[in-house]
Amino acid sequence: MILFNRMVAVSIVSMLVILATGCSDTSQLANPGQSTAAIHTGATTEETNRTGKVDHQSTVVLTIYVPLENAQGVKASSIELLASEATPLRAVQEAINADRQHEYPLFTKNMKVQKVSVTNGVATIDVNQAFITTKSSDLSVQLRLATIVNTLTSMVGIQSVRFTNNGKPVDTIGAFDTRQPISMMKYMIQQ
Repeated sequence: MILFNRMVAVSIVSMLVILATGCSDTSQLANPGQSTAAIHTGATTEETNRTGKVDHQSTVVLTIYVPLENAQGVKASSIELLASEATPLRAVQEAINADRQHEYPLFTKNMKVQKVSVTNGVATIDVNQAFITTKSSDLSVQLRLATIVNTLTSMVGIQSVRFTNNGKPVDTIGAFDTRQPISMMKYMIQQ
């Protein structure tokens, strides 16, 4: 119930920020489950024209997905960052760091995300070899994938995620086929 109340509060604050900044492009709101980070990553056009620069001190709320400690799925969580720091890479790092606060984290310390780039709605996440080869149960791998995929696809402009290692496509992670970009794993989301 507390999480629901927080999500409602974040939604209301997000809508108020959208109204206050004069967001005139409502097409960015087509997916109501997506984070508003891309909408608020700088000053409004009016502020930019008036000052000649973007206010990077404004903050944005990002939605990240964190594995539940009981391994029953992932849950949405909100974080607030400076607009200048609200990048896909930072969102993934925050989700991984949240998991590492658990008693039994799924992301080991040797697993690294090296970079994230976005092209035509597909986020390409470059992970290190340990991320691919660490022996884990299928459930652990699925939870790690859901954490990353759902965090990235909750951001405006990202519809799917593909994995690479040192720039080369990764065909499988554990028992999971990753040859094609992966869309949001809604079935893994728990309330």
